[in-house]
Amino acid sequence: SLGMKFVPVPGTSLLFCIWETRVQDFEAFVKATSHNAGEGWRNPGFSARGSNLDPDAVFSQTPLHPVTLVNWNDAVAFCRWLTEKERAEGKLSAGQEFRLPTAAEWSQAVGLPAEAGATPEDKDSKIGNVYPWGAGYPPPKGSGNYSSEGDGWYPNMPVKIDGYTDGARFTAKVGSYTANRLGIYDMGGNVWEWCGDWFNAERQGRVIRGASFLQGAPGVLLSSHHSRKPPGTRDFYNLGFRCVLTVGTSRR
Repeated sequence: SLGMKFVPVPGTSLLFCIWETRVQDFEAFVKATSHNAGEGWRNPGFSARGSNLDPDAVFSQTPLHPVTLVNWNDAVAFCRWLTEKERAEGKLSAGQEFRLPTAAEWSQAVGLPAEAGATPEDKDSKIGNVYPWGAGYPPPKGSGNYSSEGDGWYPNMPVKIDGYTDGARFTAKVGSYTANRLGIYDMGGNVWEWCGDWFNAERQGRVIRGASFLQGAPGVLLSSHHSRKPPGTRDFYNLGFRCVLTVGTSRR
């Protein structure tokens, strides 16, 4: 009902959204509910004032950019709202729901083979030289929105990819770069994506995957890289999410 598009992922019983949740999708949720997601997602540039971002750089978003400055709880609330909305409209069965992917499901969507380990922490970066674009570093042109030449808006910019340009200083509109073999965009770069799992058995943060427009180091861009943030974190300009849809009997 929001115009989000989904594709199947072999080996799962899910449909993955082909792009990260957009500003316009999240705005529809906030307008329809009393959920307090803060104000950063509406205007990241305003939220950046007083931070270590370049004051001369304007961080602006259109409705088609990935929503940022949202925490894990915001993402879960969005998925729950969309599920209830589409069930009420007769578009989903009682057995279908929108939710965040698990780290293992995300790995399948990005094209990784089976990973050894009991937790995302155990699996972190265990498969080398496999990236969202394939084998080998640096990424070929058009692979995604990473920390690249011409992105000098952040005083303490992490590693930049020599010789790589992506045409975006901050986030880019979803679907701007080459999709993977399943037709899914931005599984690497643009914004980090919340997953449903805890990072480890001690519950030290929720999993985030895929890196963002601020990352360029080979190890961080690995498809097998698992990172984490506290679920209440809402102050990162490169942190968003992607929805999946469980497959059941549709009423359509």
